[in-house]
Amino acid sequence: TILDLSQRLTTATSLSDQRLLDYQAAQALANQRLAALQIAQAAAEELRGDVAALEAEQVRLEALVAQGDQDVPGQALAAGQGTVADLIAESIAKLGENVQFLAAARVKLAGPGSIGGYVHSNRKIGVLVALRSDKAVAGDALDVLAKDLAMHVAASQVNGIRGEDIDPAVLAKEQEIYAAQAEASGKPAAIVAKMVQGRLGKFIKEVSLLEQPFVKDPERSVKQLIAETAQRAGASLSVDRFVKLQF
Repeated sequence: TILDLSQRLTTATSLSDQRLLDYQAAQALANQRLAALQIAQAAAEELRGDVAALEAEQVRLEALVAQGDQDVPGQALAAGQGTVADLIAESIAKLGENVQFLAAARVKLAGPGSIGGYVHSNRKIGVLVALRSDKAVAGDALDVLAKDLAMHVAASQVNGIRGEDIDPAVLAKEQEIYAAQAEASGKPAAIVAKMVQGRLGKFIKEVSLLEQPFVKDPERSVKQLIAETAQRAGASLSVDRFVKLQF
């Protein structure tokens, strides 16, 4: 009948409209996914560029490390920024002062730990201290300790981390001085030898970093300070190296 035909047409039209809506929704979803894919591809291209830049920078830094502390003024800065000597020349032009390169030192620590630095207020003493740890330690305890140790070295006469680290030439010179002083006393050779050894032992203790009273708390030695920090951190700590530049 006409009524049945009309109902069928209405149903068919509704079905067609629904399929159209489904198609449009699917098309919109496809467009969204395409846009997301394009964004991801762009991000990947940018990441590849960043990785390439990082790899190039790593190569540059490795080359600088290979050069060590030799001919620092001739070493290149970041790409396109010239050399250290160029930077010094620019500073001279800006400041109107005679700026000279005197010395450089690089401290590298393999494994967990911290490298602390300190520059004295007169800008004429600078220290780097490498503090080694047997494990990673959360927080800034190692950084604080490394900086405190650098400050201590800046304020003190330190010839070595331990007695055995002191330059033998320095010990030989001190022993010669003590021997001359002891012999001038006119005492027997056996007594003179004991006097020399006693004074030399005292000197070694005075100039060995770990044996010195901590400059910020003389009631504790540097060795005790490190041990206390290690106990709180739950790690084994040791001073690996220090460098002091002074002029």
